[in-house]
Amino acid sequence: MFKKVLGYMGDSLTNYINPNLNNTENKNNNNIKNNSPPQHNSTTPQQQQQQQQRNNNSNDDSEDEDEYGLKNEIELFKNTLKVNNTSSSLDILIIRINDKVNKNEFEEGLKLLKQFVYIVMEAISKPTVPLPTNDNNNITYNTMYEKYHIPPLNKIEELYQITRSKTEETMRTNNEQSVIQLSLILSIVQQIKYKLVSRNIINQQQQQQQQQQQQQNIVTFENSGEEDEGLAIYIQFQRKVILQDSGPIIKDMLRVNQQLLDSYPTNSGNNANDIKYKVKSIDNCLMALKKVLSSVVQKVSDTIHVGNDQWRWNDMILYEKYKTKLVEWNSNNLTLPLHNQSAKYLDQIYSIILEKLKDSQLLKRLTDANISIEDLINNFKYSQSEIELIQPLLGIDELLNQISSISEISERYISYIQAHCNTGTNKKVPELNDMKSKIQEIMTNYSSFETQYFQLSFSFSIYNDDLRKFIVIQMNHHRHNTNNNNNKNVHNLSQQQQQQLQQQQLQQQQQQLIFEQENNTSSMVDNIFFVFRKVAGRAISSSNSPTTCAVINLTLANFDMIYMPYFENLLEYNYSDDFDKKRDIFLIILNNLTLTKEYISKVKDQLKETTFLKFKDENDRKAITMCIEGSGDGFSTVIKSIDNIIKENIKKIVEVNSPLLTRLMWPFRNTNYEISDEEFANYEINDPFVMDFLSELMELLQPYKRKFIAENFDQLIHLISTFIAKTLEEFIMQKRFNQLGGIQLSKDIRKIIDFLCNITTEQNIRHKFTRLSQVVHLLAFDKVNDILEYWNQPDYKWNLNVLEIKLVLGRRSDFNVHNLNIK
Repeated sequence: MFKKVLGYMGDSLTNYINPNLNNTENKNNNNIKNNSPPQHNSTTPQQQQQQQQRNNNSNDDSEDEDEYGLKNEIELFKNTLKVNNTSSSLDILIIRINDKVNKNEFEEGLKLLKQFVYIVMEAISKPTVPLPTNDNNNITYNTMYEKYHIPPLNKIEELYQITRSKTEETMRTNNEQSVIQLSLILSIVQQIKYKLVSRNIINQQQQQQQQQQQQQNIVTFENSGEEDEGLAIYIQFQRKVILQDSGPIIKDMLRVNQQLLDSYPTNSGNNANDIKYKVKSIDNCLMALKKVLSSVVQKVSDTIHVGNDQWRWNDMILYEKYKTKLVEWNSNNLTLPLHNQSAKYLDQIYSIILEKLKDSQLLKRLTDANISIEDLINNFKYSQSEIELIQPLLGIDELLNQISSISEISERYISYIQAHCNTGTNKKVPELNDMKSKIQEIMTNYSSFETQYFQLSFSFSIYNDDLRKFIVIQMNHHRHNTNNNNNKNVHNLSQQQQQQLQQQQLQQQQQQLIFEQENNTSSMVDNIFFVFRKVAGRAISSSNSPTTCAVINLTLANFDMIYMPYFENLLEYNYSDDFDKKRDIFLIILNNLTLTKEYISKVKDQLKETTFLKFKDENDRKAITMCIEGSGDGFSTVIKSIDNIIKENIKKIVEVNSPLLTRLMWPFRNTNYEISDEEFANYEINDPFVMDFLSELMELLQPYKRKFIAENFDQLIHLISTFIAKTLEEFIMQKRFNQLGGIQLSKDIRKIIDFLCNITTEQNIRHKFTRLSQVVHLLAFDKVNDILEYWNQPDYKWNLNVLEIKLVLGRRSDFNVHNLNIK
């Protein structure tokens, strides 16, 4: 489309520059038209359809021209071509522009001024005029004026002064469209004036050199550091509008805050009222901040749009045709003055917000509340009166949402201003430093409150956990029984008191049965990670990377300081005595830890994904990712600590069951493995060991399989497999075998391995029996020297050394290992 427009412009300019050629061509065309015979329509229907499609495309181009505002500019340029090629025409055109400006008809005046620029631009864009030669040494300014269409300087100066005189009057009208048009007129006239004043006559050789350079470099008008007065007028108008818009917003904000202060007196000692006041007050500031920032962004956007829209003709016509153009309104010059106008209002809002957040009393209440509830948790107590005092402090959650929103919209505003100052988001704009400093100070206070809020919510989730409630009831009942047993008058309890005690015991047993049947995990894990996701997500939403890192690090610290010590205490209590009675509770606690580890991994991935979506700056992304992946107090460290607790306590389960496991394997010691063919066949029907062992082992594992989640059960089977393999190897080294006995042992061990593999979910435990399998393999050899075939195989890795191999082969009653030489 642009090529089509420029092609038309090129034809029009050719006609304008060579009017005689145009007339000659028109005459020739008329002669051809008059003398040519009538033309018959010889096109085919297909050709007509193609022509119609081309016409439709032409109409589409016309619509595009309207969309880009080019059609009017092209028409204006066409009208320019009708101006007579005389100096008086320029004078008349300037007079008409003056008249339109005087009558406040700025739109018509701007159109005429553009026509004027189209006419004179080619001449004044040439930097020099040839010096007089011997043939023509009478060149004067008037002759140059006539030949090159250079406008008279005094007329331009007059137009410049008239335009300047109209600015103050137009500003008072508050008519934005008139201000835009007058500002453009003043900007254009100022540049034309400067160009005329700065022209110099140089010699012909210099002109030729400059013309050669001009072919290589784009020639543009420069204002030589002078202030663009038209742009300054328009910016002044927009600053005035911002002042008119923002002033009432601030007054209304202060009025509402005073009303809130009267309604919710500070320092009342009422947690609920104090927090409600802060929430409503900061919400009021947030609304005011949104309005002021939106107003500035809208004005900047409108101003840049006006600059781009009103100067489009500069690119589309002047630049494309003459490779030169006037100096346009730069977005950097448009953006910062408007921001600076709003800076004092923004500073006032941020100062009020900061004043509300700098509340040491509220922070102390949160700290004291955390200490109180942690004391209740650690001592396995409940206190409704304390909880009623503490719970209103959780209302700070809404306040933190507001602060995060304040940071988010402020950071977006800063990015917007930086982007429209042509500095990019990574370069500093000094005018934004004060605003950034205020925001960072606000977010430092936010981090303190966010950390206290998370710790309080964290502790509340533990305090209200259904498993904890059950354990506390259990502990209280145990204390009551202990006190009764120590009481000398326990036998003197009335029958009614004994019945009440029995009823309490029955109720506790029923509660335990219901809880253990319905739950494999408790409620607090889901509750804690709901809060964790919310807090970490809120920090990321603030778009402030230092705050995000601080919040993530401080919230993760709660797992080390509160969460894991609490679980370790529970595990210790439920392992101490009567493990069989407390077994299911012990398993639920371990399930909670495993679920915690799973949730942490998921949250870690979610936060990394959210960070990459929210933050565009690579340095911010790296900083937050380092907090998440950090080797210090990051997610990986928490997961590793939880893993260690789980492994340690599953080992305890194996330890407490090891006597029973050993007893289940004891019949192996009494099984004869020096057997005949008849006995070997009988073992197929009447298994002396393995089937009973596997049946009893399944009975032992059934409660764990029912209550443990899969990952924990698999880990238990791994440890039990290690114990079984080690114990059976010890028993084997105390027995004697023949070859049939070795073959029978191989079948028994294979059944045990298959059984254990089948009851696990994903993990293969065969590697736990590698050493035992090699022992069994040796005991099934045909002859003792068979070991030499396997010993030197490079792809077979032995877990037994030479001495151990000889000791195993020595358990065969029919082998002589004294002369065996293994190298």
